[in-house]
Amino acid sequence: MIIKAYQCKVCEDILFSRAKHDYRTCSCGKISVNGGIEYLRVTSTNQFPNKIELDLEITERELFVDWNSRKDEFGWIRSGKKLQPAINFSRKLSDL
Repeated sequence: MIIKAYQCKVCEDILFSRAKHDYRTCSCGKISVNGGIEYLRVTSTNQFPNKIELDLEITERELFVDWNSRKDEFGWIRSGKKLQPAINFSRKLSDL
């Protein structure tokens, strides 16, 4: 799944929104995103962040469940590090 994201030019965090009301802010507080997968909105202070695309092996439903259950395993890649999902992340909806 291709996901639109933004990278902060100051702290180099990469942010994307997992659901319509998922509001994320980078570690330095210069940029924030919300709006989910279909409509990603970015707000920033005194800069325009880099727009990037991530290719993740995850479904839109799994991203929503991650946000809704407050697991917070996805949506924020700190300091430009590669996204590494947790080993125990279950893809079974019956376990939720």
